[in-house]
Amino acid sequence: MSRRTAIVLGIIVLVFVVVILAVVLMIHSFRKPPEVKADSVLVVRLQGEISDGPTTNPFEDLLGEGKDNVYDFRRAIDYATDDKRIRAVVVKLAPNSLGWAGAEELRGALQKFRKSGKPIHAFISTDFIEDRDYYVILPASRIVLNPEAGLLINGMYAEVTFFRKALDKLYIRPQYIQYKEYKSAAEQFTRTKMSPEFRESLEYVVRDIEDRFIQAVAADRKKTPDEVRAFMDRGLATAAEAKQQSYVDAIGHWSEEEDLVKQEVAASASTDGVKGKSGTQTAGSGSKEDKDKKDLHTISVKSYLKAVDEGESGKSKIGLVFAAGLISSGESDPFNDIMGGDTYAGYIRELRKDKSIKAIVLRVNSPGGSAVGSDVIWREVRAARAAGKPVVISMADVAASGGYYISMGADKIVVEPSTITGSIGVVFGKMDTRKFFDWLGITFDTIKTRKNSDIFSFIDLLTPEQEQRVRAWMSQVYNDFVSKTAEGRNKSFDEIEPLAHGRIWSGAQAKDRALVDVVGGLDEAVRQARQLAKIPAEDKVRFVVYPKKKTVFDLIFGGESPFARSAKTPLSFLDTPFFKSLQEPHLWMIAPDIRIH
Repeated sequence: MSRRTAIVLGIIVLVFVVVILAVVLMIHSFRKPPEVKADSVLVVRLQGEISDGPTTNPFEDLLGEGKDNVYDFRRAIDYATDDKRIRAVVVKLAPNSLGWAGAEELRGALQKFRKSGKPIHAFISTDFIEDRDYYVILPASRIVLNPEAGLLINGMYAEVTFFRKALDKLYIRPQYIQYKEYKSAAEQFTRTKMSPEFRESLEYVVRDIEDRFIQAVAADRKKTPDEVRAFMDRGLATAAEAKQQSYVDAIGHWSEEEDLVKQEVAASASTDGVKGKSGTQTAGSGSKEDKDKKDLHTISVKSYLKAVDEGESGKSKIGLVFAAGLISSGESDPFNDIMGGDTYAGYIRELRKDKSIKAIVLRVNSPGGSAVGSDVIWREVRAARAAGKPVVISMADVAASGGYYISMGADKIVVEPSTITGSIGVVFGKMDTRKFFDWLGITFDTIKTRKNSDIFSFIDLLTPEQEQRVRAWMSQVYNDFVSKTAEGRNKSFDEIEPLAHGRIWSGAQAKDRALVDVVGGLDEAVRQARQLAKIPAEDKVRFVVYPKKKTVFDLIFGGESPFARSAKTPLSFLDTPFFKSLQEPHLWMIAPDIRIH
């Protein structure tokens, strides 16, 4: 096949795909929004990967209900709290990726729903339930465990992966400089286990999360903290033991629990006869109504939001920016969860220039990254404030190092108690890969015109003189970081600097040290933004969300499309992402990769 024929065929296939997608989108756009029937039950399914904010990919709506996220869960539960058509919430638990701050966000929404007088049924359909998931469902009026499942309430467990031995086997010599002693992100490459400083700061955070978990379990399950600790020391408990100790309310299967929910809904409807938002009478006679009551009307979070969001408007608008992922300089790369400084500064700039936007809420879920990318976003936050537009930060699972940097210039910082934050410090890193490439049979020959032309070479380590110059650079960046933090927190440099040193804190610990302003979730951040923007409490607010959802046209022809990305295919073996990561030096504002179970 000739090159010209291949190009023509490629164009024909592309046009065909675009036409098919356009037809599918057209059909999709004419779909009626889901109906919320009277006496319905909202089903919140916590399973699989759960992100913090909504997806921007339009294909997910076409192919299914898309990736679940904390933002949608919380909104749906909040709507359901005041929706008289929704009689109860059912939470179905399976293995998921929810973080501790996300768990606190959902737990708060469920607590609010429970206070409305409506029941919550939590059904555990996984082999065992861990501390974090159990924490989410504590507000439930009834917790049901499968007979074969276990209750794994056994305390916190933090895990950090170290790569030094692997690098040694690959003949790669890492050279990282941390500023200062608690700035531990590089330890994963330079050590085989935690340094004493890293262990101290991480254990301090983990014990804080555990203490809060114990207090919550004790309060909600009518136990003393010592009783909870004793139960946790047992490790894995069988379903029978969990029921006997009153950590769950029942043992059973969903079919049995579904019958109980039906009975509760029917009893509630026949007792109050309240009309829902649609005006449909939930009690009364009529053969159709009687027939409908034989079935449990359940509705998923995505379907419910499509129904209740239809036609929603607000007198006042607030910008809501989901800043998630590793921070880089330049543009974002959503396919690799990269948050570009220029891209996100552009979002904030658009909101600043839009006169209809009264305030901006920046939802941060990032361990940091590029110092330059972080600084670009920080400057735009300050510019928005200078223009008279309040900016409030809402921290999610992690907002540390660069994630804290982009937050510190805001009017208010709102944090979940278990958010990982702080880590005010910098780390520089490069790899000496000469022996690795030699092992592969790849050799290098060089020319340099000055003695420090090779300062960032990936085939050698820094000389003592070069290391001194890098340390001077890092010192300037670190002092600038601390100074900007002090300015943002209305403190002196000497007050903030001892709290820096690269140390991580939980949200609650950061609040005690005045690194943040308020403990709470996204609702609290919005409340703070409304207050600063002088939006009356009775006024409805409409959110303008960034990043905006992409159109199919954007995905096919835009800079993030597979077609555009194919144009960036590495030109050689050395241009692949893996080898580029070994070749490029970094000055990072990044927190260590920590998994807390």
